[in-house]
Amino acid sequence: MLIRCFTFIFLLTTLGLSAQIYNLGQNPASTKWSQIKTDEFQLIFPNDFQEKAQELANLLAYANEKARLTLNTKPRKISIILQNNTTVDNGFVTLAPKRSEFYATPSQENDGVDWLKKLAVHEYRHVIQFEKFEQGVGKALKLVFGEQGMGALILLTTPLWMIEGDAVIVETQHTERGRGEYGPFLREFKAQIMEMDSLSYEKASFGSFKNYVTINRNKIIIGFVLFVSLMYLVYNLMMGVGVVEKYQPDQPIAFSHEIHAGLNGVDCNYCHSSAKNSAHSGVPSANVCMNCHAVVKGGDDEAKNEIGKIWKSFGLDIETDDFDWNKVDTYNQTPIEWVRVHNLPDHAYFNHAQHVTVGGLECQQCHGNMQEKTVGQVATAEELNKIDYNIKDGIEFDHPTLTMGWCIDCHRQKEVNMEENDYYTEMHKNLKEKHGTEEGFTVDMIGGLECGKCHY
Repeated sequence: MLIRCFTFIFLLTTLGLSAQIYNLGQNPASTKWSQIKTDEFQLIFPNDFQEKAQELANLLAYANEKARLTLNTKPRKISIILQNNTTVDNGFVTLAPKRSEFYATPSQENDGVDWLKKLAVHEYRHVIQFEKFEQGVGKALKLVFGEQGMGALILLTTPLWMIEGDAVIVETQHTERGRGEYGPFLREFKAQIMEMDSLSYEKASFGSFKNYVTINRNKIIIGFVLFVSLMYLVYNLMMGVGVVEKYQPDQPIAFSHEIHAGLNGVDCNYCHSSAKNSAHSGVPSANVCMNCHAVVKGGDDEAKNEIGKIWKSFGLDIETDDFDWNKVDTYNQTPIEWVRVHNLPDHAYFNHAQHVTVGGLECQQCHGNMQEKTVGQVATAEELNKIDYNIKDGIEFDHPTLTMGWCIDCHRQKEVNMEENDYYTEMHKNLKEKHGTEEGFTVDMIGGLECGKCHY
C-alpha cells in the first residue's frame, strides 16, 4: 500500500509530462508504416505485414464485441500498433496517451492456438477496463489531473491480479483456448502453490528470490557490518598511499642539519640554492660541500670519516690533504647518490621558486625545524602546526604531509603578500576591483585550487 501511495504522489507531481513512453518493439527506424481506420480503432502496422494486419482488424471487431460484455461500456477509439519484429509474445495497453501495442510473434509453446485472436480479446478487455474507470471519481480525476490521475486511481484501488485475471477469464471464454485452460500457463502457479503455499500475484508473476533463499537475519547484519568495516579499511589504505610522514631514509653521508643549519647557522638556501630560482630545490653537489670541507675536516673520528666520503667523491683521500681548486676538473669525480626525502608523484607539479621567492614562504613552514634535526625527514602535520611562521600566517594543517589535502589546507588559509611584489601587481589590482577590498586575499582566491596548476 505504501508503494502505491508513493506512486500516486509521483504521478501527481509529474503532470507536466505529456506522454508515457513504453515500447518493446524492435522494428528498425527505416520501417514504412500503413494503417487501417475504423470507428473503434486505428491499426498501425508495417507495410510488409498487410495480410496479418487485415486479419487482426477483423479479430479486433470481434474482440470489441466480446470484451464489452459484463462491463457494459463502449470504449472510445484507440490506436493499436502491430509489431512484427519482436522477441516476446505479449501486448499492453497504456494511458497518457491511451494506446496499445501487439506483438505478433507467438511463443514457441503456443501449441497452434490463434495467437492474434487471444491477444486481441485479452488486450481489448483492458481497454474496456480503463474505459470503465473513467466514470464517477475516475472521470473527475481525469478532468483535474489528466490521464495520470486516472492511472493513479487504478493503481490504488484495483490489484493487478484482478485486472489481469479478469482479462484472462474473458480471453478463455471467447477464444478456442485461453490461458485459463492452458497447461503451460498454469503449471508454474500450481508448482508454486504446492511447494510454497500461496504467493501474492506479483511474486508469482515476477518472481522473488526471498522465497527461495533461507534468510538468517543475524548473519546478514553481521555480514553487512563486516563488509562496511572492510570497505572502510580498504578506503583508508588507499587514501594512505603516499602518506610518508616521518620518512627518514638512510643517506650515503650522515649529514647533520642540526650542526649545519642549527649550530653553525648555515642558511638553507646556501646548500639548496636553486630553490629560489627553479621548480626544484636541488641537493648540493660535492663542490658546494668542499667550499667548507676543504678546510673543515671534523673534530672527531666519526665526523672526519663522514667528511672523508666527500673527499672520496673527488677520488681523493682526506688524509693526504691535497685538494686543490685549480685541479678540480682533473679529479675523477663520482656523484654523491643522495636519497630524495620529499618525493611527489609524477603527475604532481610543485614549484619551489613560486613558493619561496614569490610567495615568501620559509623553508620551515613545509619542512619543519630542520635546524633541530640530524638526517632529513618528512615532518608531520602536527609538527608543522607548531612552527612559528605557520602560526603567524594562520595556517593549520588537517591532512598528512605531502597529500593533496595538505596543500589545499595551506592554499585556503595563507594570505598572499601582494604589497611591493611586482609579480602580483596586476593581479592585486584586479582582485581589489572584484572584491572591493585591498587585503585578505588567500592563495585559493588567485587560482591556487585550480587543478591544472598542480597537475599535468
